[in-house]
Amino acid sequence: MKPKYKLLSIIFLAVFLFGSNINSYPLKNWDEAWYGEISKNMALKGTGFLMPFWNGDYYFDKPPLYFWLTTLVVRIFGAGEWQMRIISVAAAIIATVAVYFIAKKLFNETSAFWSTLIFISFGQVIERFGSGNLDALMISLMLLSLFFYLNKKLFWAGVFVGLTALSKGIVFILYPLIVISLLELFKYKTLRLKLVLIPAVALGVVLPWFLLGIVNFGQKFVNVYLGDPLSGNLSWRGKGFSSILAFTLLRDTATFVVPAFIFLFLEIKSIKKSYLSVISILLGSSVIIFIPLNFFADKIGWYLLPIYPLLAIIAGFAFFQINKSHKYWLMVCLAAFAVQLLIHIHINRQAPDQSLISATLGREVKAYPLNLGEVILEDNNFTGFLYYSDIVKIRSLQSNTKPSEWWIISYEQFQKIIESHDLITLITKNHPNWEEKGFRSKQDLSFGFSLLQNY
Repeated sequence: MKPKYKLLSIIFLAVFLFGSNINSYPLKNWDEAWYGEISKNMALKGTGFLMPFWNGDYYFDKPPLYFWLTTLVVRIFGAGEWQMRIISVAAAIIATVAVYFIAKKLFNETSAFWSTLIFISFGQVIERFGSGNLDALMISLMLLSLFFYLNKKLFWAGVFVGLTALSKGIVFILYPLIVISLLELFKYKTLRLKLVLIPAVALGVVLPWFLLGIVNFGQKFVNVYLGDPLSGNLSWRGKGFSSILAFTLLRDTATFVVPAFIFLFLEIKSIKKSYLSVISILLGSSVIIFIPLNFFADKIGWYLLPIYPLLAIIAGFAFFQINKSHKYWLMVCLAAFAVQLLIHIHINRQAPDQSLISATLGREVKAYPLNLGEVILEDNNFTGFLYYSDIVKIRSLQSNTKPSEWWIISYEQFQKIIESHDLITLITKNHPNWEEKGFRSKQDLSFGFSLLQNY
């Protein structure tokens, strides 16, 4: 197959894989509905473009680039499922193509083809890139910065490093800079002075928003985006180092990465030194990124996504080498893809989606004809409910609360709210327990929920 047809087939596969279900199911709890609500507020409710606004207040957690892009779509086409996902899907396709060209630059066209196929088969990539969250955008910008660096376009590399910070946070500029720095050190044995152009341009990209944020929101902005860029992950009392992320990494990538590294180890003497150098850089970058993640209080699988393109490129080169020396390599590849697909299906079955429940409840409450007052949902999956109900602000009633999650209230706090509010709407499955506190069943909702109001 000619290279251009290989690239077209990869683009077609990425479009199908990430975009085929773009409008077929409600926005998911948490991230999709959460970010969809922010974008809807920016586009349609006049909350301003400078800062994300969510659940009745400005939300100092994520920078606004994804929301800016989605807001433009919503302004033109209105609010809906595909409108909230299209930026993520487009970024996923760009990231796929970027992996192809980076691998081609580092190795060769055949390695690039296999690298790309392997990349889009990884569990977190399939799961996250087709949905409306920030990950695909952040990874695509990170990869574009690396692509432009490899093609000696340092200004544009800096632009995309800066946009990476605006997509997910200032700390994420470290990911492309780690890879670029190692490439520099291995190739030139030093960091060239002109490389300072990359962070300088990146600073120029992010500085206007940071200055406007400080001017308009003051100390709160500084505390979150500059004082705590890791969202409390180093200050919470976590479990320290654990094997959770290592297990997730193996689950998502081992089907390809383990045999790739075994082969590279066995055939190391037959591989060009220049290729071994590139493999060392990609592997070293992955290790540098991976180790600190294990000390975060939260150990979430999508934290690993910046590593996956690097591992996919290594595995793609290994499969290219296998092709040259083993006649049954294609059967091994097809078997690996089949196993990877089964793993992904198993992951989805382990974590059933609650989006339909949240969306249905939200639509039913939106149609409720009477005044709602203070709205409380006795359930932790409430972001979809918030989006589809079109309520400005709700709170979630739960047993466990965190200081940073101001939208969650405990049962003790709820008792005080009952005493201080004239009208409360409670969405719950446990309505018999609330009758003695002045709540009466006003309307039965779907999935066993009821709408209660105190009066």
